[in-house]
Amino acid sequence: MCFQDITFEYDINYDASGKASNDTMTIKAEKPKSLFCKDWFFIGNTELYHVEVLLKRGSHSITFSNIDEDTLKDISYNGFKVYMFCDGFIDTFISAFKFAMCFLGGLSTDPLKPIMGSHVPVYMEKANVNFLNETMGLELV
Repeated sequence: MCFQDITFEYDINYDASGKASNDTMTIKAEKPKSLFCKDWFFIGNTELYHVEVLLKRGSHSITFSNIDEDTLKDISYNGFKVYMFCDGFIDTFISAFKFAMCFLGGLSTDPLKPIMGSHVPVYMEKANVNFLNETMGLELV
């Protein structure tokens, strides 16, 4: 975690007729651990989602516009869920690269193409086996 003091506030804004016009979430981030750190969050509910990256201290606002009545009821009843990702820049890049290795390959219809052919390349198979081993503790033979 980069910021040691983070608060979330949520406000529903109404227009003159009393209908919800937009919703604003304000994130206040204070006390960063270092000058070059970041926190990033996945914020959402059953209808809406947003990814927010905090690179500097202070107040950050997210506005959700054109929310329909059902979504507003869901937000009023269940609120938003906030998930924090605990990686720095380097770890995020490594994770994205490992993710790409698991899913990029075998994209064409030609089985004779070495990497992008209509088969699972060896690197892709190894990346998926490593992922299952590292994250789930599964040993595939």
